[in-house]
Amino acid sequence: PKMKGLTQRFLEGLAEAIETLNHEGKVNLNPVATVTSALILTGVASFSVKPVIPLLVLAVSAITALTTRSRVKSWLTVVLFVAGWTIAVSIPLIFIGEGNLAGVKTFELNVSSEGLDTVLSFVCRVVAASAIFTSFALALGWRKTVAGLSGLGIPREVARMLTLAAINIPFFLRLTLKMLAAREARLVKKAGVRESWRVLASIAGDVLIKGYSRAWILDKAVAARSFPATGNPVKKGERIDLKVKDIALVALPVFMVALAFTAGLWP
Repeated sequence: PKMKGLTQRFLEGLAEAIETLNHEGKVNLNPVATVTSALILTGVASFSVKPVIPLLVLAVSAITALTTRSRVKSWLTVVLFVAGWTIAVSIPLIFIGEGNLAGVKTFELNVSSEGLDTVLSFVCRVVAASAIFTSFALALGWRKTVAGLSGLGIPREVARMLTLAAINIPFFLRLTLKMLAAREARLVKKAGVRESWRVLASIAGDVLIKGYSRAWILDKAVAARSFPATGNPVKKGERIDLKVKDIALVALPVFMVALAFTAGLWP
């Protein structure tokens, strides 16, 4: 059935997208400076009033993905996935507000100009925030991204969990696919859409139990093989080596914030 193939393609595509992050970046960038810039730009895009700044941030993320020799296909997949879900959940907003543009007589709904502006702003903010952080994460690689977060002072346990997440999540998504295929193979009659959803819901408990067990074992194994001093890569009083491209990355969000303030587009 179509639902079965759609579910499998979705889970497999999600596993591949997350697995893409688990690689080393091709460009040598300072992790702390890059992650700081990514977080600031994500915040600027998320809290902008009008879609102008998010569109600029989206353009910056596209340029970053192209110039840093990142996996553009993976970046585009994330952007399109986020855009699709954001548009889907924001559709009701177009019927809320003033300034009717068109009506749907069957449901007695009116498309409003205010609703369309709200949807456009919301979609731009969500997509731009996701795109900019994804492009920087792909440019750095997941390990360096976590190292940058560690340099900003996040707890060591959180950094370790983030490191393991890029390995564990694709594994469990594919485990879900195998369990789903095994249970559907045991059905006597041909599985329809409703049966496929029931089978998918029935494996949720098993995945949670197996996930907790494997994560606990893996965490203990990594802790046993790690040195106690590993954690924050930037120690207090240690000089951070910044190159021209790192300084440009730090200056970029400052310029964006200044532009947004002077143009009255943020916050």
